[in-house]
Amino acid sequence: PCGNELGGVNKNTYESIFLLEAIGFDFVIVESTGVGQSEHALHDMVDIFVYMHMPATGDEIQAMKKGILELSDMIVIGKADHDLKEEAFLCAAEFKKTLSLLGRDTQVLTASAPKKEGIEEIWQAIEFIKTRDQISGHTAKRRHEQLKKWFRTETHSAVHDYISQKLFQSKNFAEVEKKVLAGELLPHKACTFIVDHFLT
Repeated sequence: PCGNELGGVNKNTYESIFLLEAIGFDFVIVESTGVGQSEHALHDMVDIFVYMHMPATGDEIQAMKKGILELSDMIVIGKADHDLKEEAFLCAAEFKKTLSLLGRDTQVLTASAPKKEGIEEIWQAIEFIKTRDQISGHTAKRRHEQLKKWFRTETHSAVHDYISQKLFQSKNFAEVEKKVLAGELLPHKACTFIVDHFLT
């Protein structure tokens, strides 16, 4: 339910999670394709954020730039088999070193789907984080903040759409826009004028 959003995550994803929980699912897995800011959006929807990384892709620096390491509750290096096995372990070691420098104790695991290696360890780690965060109250606090952010984002979007539709159709806006296009008024000055005279 991603609509036109990149990465496969949008407001409908959050609503889908709520629906699945309401009908009794204990675990809901949400996958992002990692495009744009979808990782950050996904972090604001889930209890546990697992960053999946493929070795030998050169994306380690990109992950650091985008702040994904700080978001992650766990990091999994996939394709730890065949020609990429050694690369996967080296990649895991590099992530562990970086996380240590950041002062984080995030668990870094390796896995191979074809060989079914590391899968059980990943599931055990997820169960551990889930139990730990529920007992400490972190999950409840995280969900509270997520709900508040969701509400404010939805309100901002709805108000923006409403004002835009009403404002762009008004005669006053057309007159100000005409002055901007004629070079009589700078855009930022025009915006300030519109807010001061028509939206307050």
